[in-house]
Amino acid sequence: MGLLIKSMAFQTGPPSPMLSSPATKRLHGTVGRAFVHWLVEQQEDQTLSKAVAHLMQRMPVTHGQAARVAKQLSVTGTAGELATAADITGWPLGVAAEAALEAYRLWSAEQGHGQTEDR
Repeated sequence: MGLLIKSMAFQTGPPSPMLSSPATKRLHGTVGRAFVHWLVEQQEDQTLSKAVAHLMQRMPVTHGQAARVAKQLSVTGTAGELATAADITGWPLGVAAEAALEAYRLWSAEQGHGQTEDR
């Protein structure tokens, strides 16, 4: 949720209605359990892997560290999209993926070019 909030840059006004959606109220305190239950029912492991790979392909990766960051953010964005599809988040489709892409863009801009782990 923090990734979404930061990426949407709430600087003024009340929080987004997405943060107090009916899904949030219905699943308060049980969202993790509801999400895992929904995932198990789907039984589409290949679809999950493909969705993560598809989102990761939208992130320009130039070295190992960037690949690791892109994969983590792709997993996070895909999980958000799946939770949205399961009617758990109350967010519009695409918001979690865009938040993950924006987080990667911000991270990448901060890192500069090339491998930075050794610096």
